[in-house]
Amino acid sequence: MLESRWRTGWRALRRFLRPPRSLKVTREGRYYIGLTFGVGFAAVNTGNNLLFLALGVLLALIVLSGLLSESALKRISLRLRLPPEIRAGEPTLVGLEVHNGNRLFPSIGLRFTAEPGEGYSVEEATLFHLPASSSRNLRLRVKAERRGELKLGVLRVTTRYPFGIFAKTRHLREGTTLLVWPGRGRATRLEPVARSRALAASRPRAGSGDELHALRPYRLGDEARQIHWRRSLRMGTLLIVERELSTGGQVRLVLRGPEGDDAAYEAAIRDAASTLEAHLQQGDAVALDTPSSSLGPGEGRAHRRRLLSTLALLPRAGAPRGGGDREVAA
Repeated sequence: MLESRWRTGWRALRRFLRPPRSLKVTREGRYYIGLTFGVGFAAVNTGNNLLFLALGVLLALIVLSGLLSESALKRISLRLRLPPEIRAGEPTLVGLEVHNGNRLFPSIGLRFTAEPGEGYSVEEATLFHLPASSSRNLRLRVKAERRGELKLGVLRVTTRYPFGIFAKTRHLREGTTLLVWPGRGRATRLEPVARSRALAASRPRAGSGDELHALRPYRLGDEARQIHWRRSLRMGTLLIVERELSTGGQVRLVLRGPEGDDAAYEAAIRDAASTLEAHLQQGDAVALDTPSSSLGPGEGRAHRRRLLSTLALLPRAGAPRGGGDREVAA
């Protein structure tokens, strides 16, 4: 109980000490501030009323810049929409739903990004104009450099509105943890260890065979090569070609511990991921064995996700076993 209260108090103290806004003077802003100091110095030394008037205007614009930039950021809220899968080494689009809760003033010149961190890179997403009481959808391009659990940094929004003197930044929400699957490698052909009775006894269904099974609407995550373009243009919506599932076999992939350098180990994991996916597309029932876990033969999207998630959580070469690491040795 005492430890829980201590942690709660520590988090509250960190939120209190962390400023809700950060302000950075732009290059143009430095010139502007230098001009303001120059005019003020001349006004004090000469006593010229016109220079005092110019100084007042320059200072008023600085105050106005702070007020307008605050109105642009104050009521911005963000909702994160994660993609169905994230692969190492491949850019991924993370959805952002941005809402402006201000009923009177629009938000102008917004730039969204995540705080830089280890193992990933983020490209900024820009929203030039967000009317009052409205929402817009953006996509943030994230590229994970390696597989495993990835802690995405705090999401933030920055604006230079209205005069570009300052770049004001507001932290919108805490970062989130993403599971990054292995990148794509070289697929190899595995010899089937058993005939899949379930596939042999089932009626024709969607899979990766040669015969046409059906056409269905496009869903997020479908490959572009499966789109039936001629029928899609005729119907006015994207349609996906589904082919009958061929009667496949059962294959089992056994993973051993890391041997050699880290680059060769990661390449082997990428090859294993591509091999498993290739056999699943062919209609095979795929099983996976590691020293700490075993996945029985299965098929379908849910089984594919379990297989790739298991490979994603394998420890990197040289990582300690057990403890707080959730990864499994290969």
